[in-house]
Amino acid sequence: RDRHPGWRPVSFASPFEAGTWFLLSQRTRTPQAAAIKLRLRDELGESVTVDGEARRVFPAPDRIAALEWFPGVPERKWANVRALAHAALEGRLDGERLRALPPEEAVADLQELPGVGPFTAQGIVLRGAGAPDLFAPDEPRMAKAAALAYDLPDEPSRNELAELAETWRPFRSWV
Repeated sequence: RDRHPGWRPVSFASPFEAGTWFLLSQRTRTPQAAAIKLRLRDELGESVTVDGEARRVFPAPDRIAALEWFPGVPERKWANVRALAHAALEGRLDGERLRALPPEEAVADLQELPGVGPFTAQGIVLRGAGAPDLFAPDEPRMAKAAALAYDLPDEPSRNELAELAETWRPFRSWV
C-alpha cells in the first residue's frame, strides 16, 4: 500500500457478474468462457450511453434467471448460473450485505449455492463485493506469489501463508 498509494484491486461491476464469470470459467478455457460472457452481454444486457457512445452492460439477474438455457453453456453449469441469479434477486449477492459480514462468513454463506466452492465464493467476495480484508488461500497462485515476494525456498503451506497474511491486515484482499 505504501509503494502504490491509491491503488486497489480491479473488481467486477457486481458480485453477480463476478460469480457468473467464476461459474462460467470453471473447467473451461478462458477464451471460451470470455466469449460466452460477451454473448450474454450482447444478447441480454441493457444499453447505456457512456460519453455519447452506446454500450451494452452485463445483464441483470432477472434476465438470466428467466432463461432455461444459453447456447454453449452445459446444462448443469447453466443451472448453477441461474441459481446464482435467483440468489442475487433474493439479495444474497448484494455487495453491501457481503461487505458487512465477516469475510469468512460471507464466503461460507455463498458456498451454500450450487456450484460455488471456496475459490468461487472468495472471488465473489473479493472481486465482486470488493471486500478489502479477505484472505483468499484458495487462489491457486497465492502460495507461489508469496514464495517469490518473500524470497522463500519453497511455496509456503496453507498455515504458513495464513501467518504471512496476518501482516497484510486490513488489506489482505489487495495482496
